[in-house]
Amino acid sequence: MRAVLSSLGSNGDAQPMLALAAELRRSGHDAVVALSPNFERRVKDMGIDFVRTGPVLPEDAIRSVITAQMQNRRPAAQVRQFLEASLPSLPGMYRSLLQTCQNADILIGSPYQLACRMVHESTSIPYVSLHLSQFAELGGRECQVVSAGLINPYRKQEGLPPLDDPLGTDGRSTELALYAVSRHLLKVPPQWPTHCKVVGFFFLEEQAWQPTVALREFCEAGEAPVVITFGSVVYDDPKPVTHLLRDAVELAGCRAIIQNGWGGVGNGIVSDGIYTCGYAPHSWLFPKAALVVHHGGAGTTASTFRSGVPSLIVPHTLDQPIWAEFARAKGCARSVIPFSHLNSARLAATIKGSLGSPQIYEAAAAFGDQIRQERGVEAARELLENLMDSRRGAFVPSTSNV
Repeated sequence: MRAVLSSLGSNGDAQPMLALAAELRRSGHDAVVALSPNFERRVKDMGIDFVRTGPVLPEDAIRSVITAQMQNRRPAAQVRQFLEASLPSLPGMYRSLLQTCQNADILIGSPYQLACRMVHESTSIPYVSLHLSQFAELGGRECQVVSAGLINPYRKQEGLPPLDDPLGTDGRSTELALYAVSRHLLKVPPQWPTHCKVVGFFFLEEQAWQPTVALREFCEAGEAPVVITFGSVVYDDPKPVTHLLRDAVELAGCRAIIQNGWGGVGNGIVSDGIYTCGYAPHSWLFPKAALVVHHGGAGTTASTFRSGVPSLIVPHTLDQPIWAEFARAKGCARSVIPFSHLNSARLAATIKGSLGSPQIYEAAAAFGDQIRQERGVEAARELLENLMDSRRGAFVPSTSNV
């Protein structure tokens, strides 16, 4: 099988595609990943074939979109801001992906990578949609109207018919829709068709990655640190956030690792009790933490669940408040602080309260055991193989528990 995998967005959107591409390669299949040039070096370092699809994502553009989304909490307004920023690149992405899929057997894409469905409709290449949540389907009629009104003119330019709900039900494959979410969180709605499969979270194993000596020594030098990471969130000015985090850590009297992320948070801190770092795989870093303070992105939340370490979630925008409530409902987070309500005193008090709560440690450890028993990326690969076999007339029943 030769598969092309494509997504659009931040690291949290790209990483599940990389995890699936790596799993396909381990099983003897060819995988080509088509992403923004921002991810080129990382993908090539993994030994996976890479194709540039779409423009470089400039920091200023990312910052302006996220800032606008944080200021306007209405889902339809957030969808509009995302689409108005990304749609001008759609014709170029469509043509790039069309070329990449010439010799492919299957196309796997995120519903937010609108070029994927367009290529499928233009070529009849089998299309599998990969969903990191079901939230797009809960946006309501207003989101459907906004997305259709903005997307359909681009589809018309390529001779394709209009869609009623491009990011929701129309963004879902009619052959196989994979939901990379734990079955302990997403129960299959009774109205879903049988080709919609909840397979479990996708985790990327980066065994070749090694920490710096300084990072390893900091982790081993004392009590387990609080890890603070806001992922791909960017800020107009990261300095106030950096100062807030530094003050909170000092007030809480704990050691901490602050990941810079896309926003550059933590740069310039000089403190014996705080270590700032760039990229480090969650699978390596989070199990070493006493607590993970994060923004509630889908991938970061999943990685925290898997680590068995409690969360303190500071949701900023989009679906992050929903993931925060999932964590709290499972007992893995004692508190949630919306970013708009964040200050150093409140964060310090909440860190201390979380560190002193045996209940969230017990709940996080138990839920981590459940998450680690799932094998989402392997189940997805088996379903893809079955789809290809069924198209060749040699269907083999899946051994996955989905």
